[in-house]
Amino acid sequence: FELRGLVDRVPDVELVEPPGNIQVTPQARMPLAISAHDDVGLADVHLVIRPINSAQATESRLRLHGEHPGEGLLLIEHTWPSADSMLKPGMEFDVHVEATDACNLDPPRVGRSATRTISVVTPSQKRDQLDARQSALLTQLGEILRKQRNLAAQTAVLIVQCETAGRLRPGDREILLASEVNQQLLDQQLVAVDSGLAQRARRLLAERDANRIDDPAITADLKRIAGDLESLRDRQLPELEAALAQARRLLDSTPAANPLEILSAIRDHQDRVIFVLEAIDKDLAPAQDRRDRLGEARRIIEHQQQLLNDTASQPEQTLDQPVGQLTRQQQANLQRMARQQADLADQLQRLTRRTASAPPDISPPNPLDPPLD
Repeated sequence: FELRGLVDRVPDVELVEPPGNIQVTPQARMPLAISAHDDVGLADVHLVIRPINSAQATESRLRLHGEHPGEGLLLIEHTWPSADSMLKPGMEFDVHVEATDACNLDPPRVGRSATRTISVVTPSQKRDQLDARQSALLTQLGEILRKQRNLAAQTAVLIVQCETAGRLRPGDREILLASEVNQQLLDQQLVAVDSGLAQRARRLLAERDANRIDDPAITADLKRIAGDLESLRDRQLPELEAALAQARRLLDSTPAANPLEILSAIRDHQDRVIFVLEAIDKDLAPAQDRRDRLGEARRIIEHQQQLLNDTASQPEQTLDQPVGQLTRQQQANLQRMARQQADLADQLQRLTRRTASAPPDISPPNPLDPPLD
């Protein structure tokens, strides 16, 4: 018989959620997702938490799972922090997961996930971050809409060519091939499982819920974005890609063929995609602009309050003495505060102009509001 030695590998362990460094509020309850596997089996899996800005705090280890056989992938879900944790803005933690194998012949092997840094911020700061990400999402959606219209315009030109000449020109095949590739790229940006706009909207929803930041209007907008894009993913986008592939195969097999019928179907699918994207953009962009302006006003107020606090903290004699009697550092402090005040005034002026040029907020009346006299 033959004896063959096998290498005892280090366990594979991944902190799947969150996918990167994150900011959380003191009230947050963040869902963590962990995957682990070992060829022999796992003895245990631990969550390791290390405060990184507190000299007195020590590393803590939380056992997430006990023994697990070597067959299959171990998936763990855990909510962090616990309900009795006292988080405060300014705290930071490095978090990773360790998985120990069950081999008892050698010292145990320990696999370690990548480290995530979790920073605790105020609810206002987290809200601003989430609002900025939602604004960026809608901006990218608008850019995808522009590119989708361009692809539809190219298809319309090819339809005119087929209707008039009965066939495509020699160079038109390359245009059609480029349209297929570009459509696939747009589809990925819209509905890719890991990074598409639909998934990003779902992540924003989950983060708002985990951080206890409740805003029914924003929640409805994000659900609208995710739901509409997922509907495109399930029907229109696959049918559009299939029609583009059918046109390519037809021209590959019969270069002189007239693909008018297929091109018309492609244009119909493109128009349906455009209709959905235009509806999202038209319905949600004005509300997002209002939220952006409110967020900017809130930040100006916070900075103004901080500047007032800084001014009040200056020694009284510094504000009463002539400039020539102040030290260079005292003069520098006053100049810096004056510069900051001028910057805030500029920001407020820009916000005022932006608000004045924005379309009026015409919202349907609330049936619960009292009638006007």
